[in-house]
Amino acid sequence: MILGNNEKQIIQIERACSDLRRGMPVYVVGDNKTGTIAISPDNIEFIDKLLGNIKLKNKHLVVSSTRAAYLFPLEKITSELAIKIDGFSADDIFSICSSSPSKIKLNFENCIAGTEIEKSALKLAKIAELIPAIITFEILEQPSDDFIKITADSIASYMENAHYGMAEACRTPLTLANAPEAQIIAYRPSVGGSEHYAIIVGKPGPKPLVRVHSSCYTGDLLASLDCDCRDQLQSAIELMSNGNGGIILYLMQEGRGIGLVNKLRTYSLQDKGMDTVDANRALGFDDDERLFLPAAEILRKLGFNTVQLLTNNPRKAAGLEEYGIKVSACVPHIMQSNEHNKAYLQTKVDRMGHKL
Repeated sequence: MILGNNEKQIIQIERACSDLRRGMPVYVVGDNKTGTIAISPDNIEFIDKLLGNIKLKNKHLVVSSTRAAYLFPLEKITSELAIKIDGFSADDIFSICSSSPSKIKLNFENCIAGTEIEKSALKLAKIAELIPAIITFEILEQPSDDFIKITADSIASYMENAHYGMAEACRTPLTLANAPEAQIIAYRPSVGGSEHYAIIVGKPGPKPLVRVHSSCYTGDLLASLDCDCRDQLQSAIELMSNGNGGIILYLMQEGRGIGLVNKLRTYSLQDKGMDTVDANRALGFDDDERLFLPAAEILRKLGFNTVQLLTNNPRKAAGLEEYGIKVSACVPHIMQSNEHNKAYLQTKVDRMGHKL
C-alpha cells in the first residue's frame, strides 16, 4: 500500500494520540525544526520513570486560554498560558489542569504565553480526548527514537484530513421500536479518525429530514435526565417513521466533541454550580468542539446535497453549510423539560443560541 503525505501524517497523529493516552511522551516539531517534549497530565505518574535520564529544562504546564481565564480570573488572558511548574507535585499539576486548585497558590508572574509548538501540543491533547492541558519540556539533547516525532502542521490539519474520504464499512436492516422500517450504515474514514453512523428511517425524499445527533452515553444509553439527548433521538426516529422518512447521522463526538471522560469532568464542575458553558471553559474547552465535516461527507455519500435539518441549534446548520450541504429549512425539535435539565436547556438558549 502506497500512502500519500496526508495519509502518513494522519497515521502519525493517530500513533501520537495513542502514545499520549498511554502516558508516553511525544516530540512535537515546529517550522524552524525546534521541538518540545510533550506529555499528558492524565498520566503524570509516569513522567519521572520515562524522562528520568534525559536532561530537561523549562518545565511548563500549558493550558488553553479558557482554562487560564478560570485559573486567573483577575487577569486579562489573550492566549494559551505556559505555567512554570518546577516544584509542584504530580497531584498539584493534575489539580491545576483539571479541577479547582483552591489549595495551590498560583502566581501569574510565573506564567508566560505559550509558544506555537506548545499550542500545537495542546491541540494534540484535545484530539486524543485527554484533558486540554499538556506538560512540555525543552531537552538538551536529541530525543530517543522511542519518542514518536510529529510536526505542528500535521496536528493543525488532522481533524479535516482524517474525515475526508468516508467510506461505507457495512449496512444492515434494523428494526427499531419507533421505526420498524429502518437500516443503519457504518462509515469509516479511509485512514484514521472515528467511525460514524447513518440511520435511515423509511424512504427519505430528495430533500430529506435530517438530524445530526452527537453520541451521548449518559443520555442515549443510561437515560440521564440531565439532558434532552435521548428524548430528541427517540422523537426524531418516531417523527421520521410517521412522516416521509429521514436520516439520523449519529456522530461519535461525545460531549460536543470533548469525549466521554471529559464530559463527566464537566458534569462534576456543573454539580458545583457552573452551567455547561462555564464548565467546558473551566476545564479548558470551547463551548462546542464538534466538526460537522463527517456529517456533510456522509450526506454526500448518500446522494444528498440539500436537507431539512431537525434542530434547535443554528450552529449545526452553519456547520453543514460550511462543508457544502445546503440547509433549506431548520425544523424545530423541542422537548419537554424536567426539573433536572431545565437550567441546562435555558443555558442552551441564553449562551449557545439555541431556538427554544
